[in-house]
Amino acid sequence: MQTDTLASHGGDTASTDGGKSDTTLLPWLPRFSKLLASIEEVIGQRFTGLLIGLSLLCIAAFYVTPALYPVNNGVGFSQMSHDPFKMDANPFRHRILSPLLGYYLGFRGDRFIYFPLIVTVVFLGAIYAHFRRLGHSQVLALAASATMAFSGPVLFLLHFQGYTDVLTHLLLFWCFVLRRSKFLWVILLALACLNHEASLFSLPWIVAFRALYYTKPLFSARGISHFVLDILLAVAATVPMFMLKKLWPLENAQYTPGFYLSLAKSMWMFIFPFAGFGIFEAFKLFWFIPLFAILTTKRGSLCSTFVVLFLMFAAGAGQLVFSHDISRHVGHAFPIILFSLELLLSRKFLGSRLSEVLLIVVFCNFFVPQYYVGQHDAWPFLPVPVSFLFWMFGLDPWHLHFNPWG
Repeated sequence: MQTDTLASHGGDTASTDGGKSDTTLLPWLPRFSKLLASIEEVIGQRFTGLLIGLSLLCIAAFYVTPALYPVNNGVGFSQMSHDPFKMDANPFRHRILSPLLGYYLGFRGDRFIYFPLIVTVVFLGAIYAHFRRLGHSQVLALAASATMAFSGPVLFLLHFQGYTDVLTHLLLFWCFVLRRSKFLWVILLALACLNHEASLFSLPWIVAFRALYYTKPLFSARGISHFVLDILLAVAATVPMFMLKKLWPLENAQYTPGFYLSLAKSMWMFIFPFAGFGIFEAFKLFWFIPLFAILTTKRGSLCSTFVVLFLMFAAGAGQLVFSHDISRHVGHAFPIILFSLELLLSRKFLGSRLSEVLLIVVFCNFFVPQYYVGQHDAWPFLPVPVSFLFWMFGLDPWHLHFNPWG
């Protein structure tokens, strides 16, 4: 089975963006690229990534009015941050990693909301550093980070403060980045499971990704043994999570499989056409990135590419069988965007124009209204100026949710 070769240098390199072009789609881009390059020379790629992550988060907080206190499940996590090992009826106490880190780092109680925000900056900075490490330009790396900053994984966090999904995203992203490591990805996956059991849905794409792209030849004795070993290691990564659940059982648990699998709660998304609305809202226009990745795949590697991309999508969409926070859970499919972008770069898709086109898509994405589609309602995520207008007229923008299903 043939697979795409993910080259270290794609069609967009640092020198490409830095050069002058009479046909550039964005005339200001060469000057901006030089600015980023000069910043990197002073503080390095990693700190530049953190600076860009912070800047993108600030823009996102203007695009989507952030809450200033823990919201919904965030209240439970903020309570856990006071004492992560307290034996109470907190329904989220098995998702211990973020509250535990918040406790030891001093982000306790209402201050806990700052911990996921800091992790978000690291997440966005890590994406920037990853694409720079692959040899792509500063502008391309920034655009790659922007695809996450202005999508569901980050925008949901801002509106519903206190949720801890972003640490799961960071750990799974590092599993994606450390694709060639033998054992480090197992530790990261185990930590992700301790942060949220939804990480179990990422096991298939992690194993398939390593097998199809980095085990060659796959259908040999050595390849099959590596594949089987990865499966066993992935299963082993879930042991700490199940041990915690076994040693620390939760009595009168509210969020049980029975709760999620009840007929009234599990069948509606399959029969109602607006489920697609929630899936679209997770990444909006950025869904075109995996679409073009599939369309540009050569026939010989189409099967392997499709399998990995499908499993990445299923890591988010598969959760909808058990839970119905559509836009939030589909956000767990974020690797499909980043991996698809890597594929397009390795194929030199659009050449040096890809970074420009990607920035234009980022800009256009702002004009697509942002919604969170949940169990039975859709919540509009409003820019700060619009929220202020509602507040001036005595209306609470957090109460503007509606039921698109009637």
